[in-house]
Amino acid sequence: KARPPSTPILSVAPAKAPGPPVQTSRKVSPSGPETDSAGPPEKPVAGGELMEKSSSQATDRETKSSDESSETGPPESLPEPSRSDWRFIGWSQGEYALFDTDAGLVVLNCRAARKRVWYESLLEGYRNNRVESQKLLLPVPVEFDPVSSAILTDNAELLEAYGMEVALFGRNFFRIEAVPSWLPESEAESYLGDWLDLLRRGEISDKSAGATQTLLARRAADKIVLGAKPPSDSELMELVDRLFETRNPLADPDGRPTFFELSSSELKRRFHLHQR
Repeated sequence: KARPPSTPILSVAPAKAPGPPVQTSRKVSPSGPETDSAGPPEKPVAGGELMEKSSSQATDRETKSSDESSETGPPESLPEPSRSDWRFIGWSQGEYALFDTDAGLVVLNCRAARKRVWYESLLEGYRNNRVESQKLLLPVPVEFDPVSSAILTDNAELLEAYGMEVALFGRNFFRIEAVPSWLPESEAESYLGDWLDLLRRGEISDKSAGATQTLLARRAADKIVLGAKPPSDSELMELVDRLFETRNPLADPDGRPTFFELSSSELKRRFHLHQR
C-alpha cells in the first residue's frame, strides 16, 4: 500500500544561511612553514552544532597541548642546576673532575662538558654568520675524482660560509687556503673529505640551513674534544662557568650527562651511616 504523499519518509530541516567560517588553529613547526591543524571542513550531519562544539573543544585542547610541548626549557621535574658552591677536590680516572658541595659530591665529565660548550658556541656563530677562519701559510694541495670535484665546485660558497676556502688549481686539483680557526692545519684535507661525504649523501645543503648548522656544529665539537688533554685547575673552573652559561648544561649534544651529584644523604646511606 502506498504511503500518503503528506507523510515524508525523511524529515529534512530547512536550509540555514551560512554562518561565519570556523577558525582553525595554526601550528608553526620550528623548521617548516605553518600547517593547519583542523584539516578540511566536515560534511554537514544531523546535530551539527553539537559536533561543531566538540570539534572546537578538541581543537582548543590540541592547541594548548602544542603550546606546552613547544617550550624549550628543561622539564619541571629537573632541579635548576647551580655551581655557586662547587669546590674542586681532585680527579678520578684522569677525566672526571670531583667537586665538594654543600649538598654532597659532584662528578663532572669534562669531555661532555667541553662538547656542550663548543657545540653551542659554534652553533651561535653559524646562525649569526660569525665564523672565524685562519689563512694557511702554505695552501694544501688536494686532488679528487671528477664527481667529487664537481660537488666541491658547486658548493664552494657554502664551504666558505663555514670557514673553508678552497680554490681551483687545475683539472680536479684544488688548494685549501683557509680553514676554521679551531681546526689544526694538519687535519685540513681530512676535514674537507668529511665535507664531501656529507654533501654526497645530501646531509648538508644550502637549502636546509638549520639542519646543516646543527650537524656541522656537532661534528666540529666531536672533533675538537677528541683526544684533548684534561684542563688545568684554572681552565677547569672556566669550563664549569661556561658550561652553566649554555642553554642545557645538564647534557652534551648527544644526550650524555655532563655531571651528576651524590647527595649527602645518599653518601651516608651508602656507608650505612643512617643506622647510627
